[in-house]
Amino acid sequence: MQDVKSVWDTLLPVLVGAGIGGLGSVFILILKDAIDAARARQSLASSLAGEISGLCEIARRRRYLQGLKLRQEHLIKSGIVVSMKLQITASYFVVFDANAIRLGSIGPQLSEDVAHFYLLVKSLVEDAKQGPSEPIDKAIGEYMLREQIELLEHVLQLGGQLKERLKADANRGFMSKP
Repeated sequence: MQDVKSVWDTLLPVLVGAGIGGLGSVFILILKDAIDAARARQSLASSLAGEISGLCEIARRRRYLQGLKLRQEHLIKSGIVVSMKLQITASYFVVFDANAIRLGSIGPQLSEDVAHFYLLVKSLVEDAKQGPSEPIDKAIGEYMLREQIELLEHVLQLGGQLKERLKADANRGFMSKP
């Protein structure tokens, strides 16, 4: 009986120590995974904020909205539709295209709004690349230009809001839920 007690006296601290060590290792792995996921979320949010900010800045600096309004004014005054096609040869959606599958990490509402923003921008790009496929009359031209102007104004406003929300998300602590 004394031998069994001495075995347990020796074995019990070893087993308890191993159990605590094992649980500690599991906890550390879970914590490391949480920190890595938070860093990935923060990086994605920050990168998207930068890309969205850049897209809006390009549109403002190149005065796309003013150009559309000048075309609209010219059409109203002269009745002549000025057709315009842009040669867009590069993709300006590098961050979004590479990370669309990871949008869920920034939370359901924010990821929905980001996807919505990019869909609208891609629609504007398609309009600019294609232009009208055939000659159009004044009424249709006015309608098309009004729609493009309203959409671009909305996209620029939405882009500014998203940039701020994404920056705020990128600055949240790692234990916060998206």
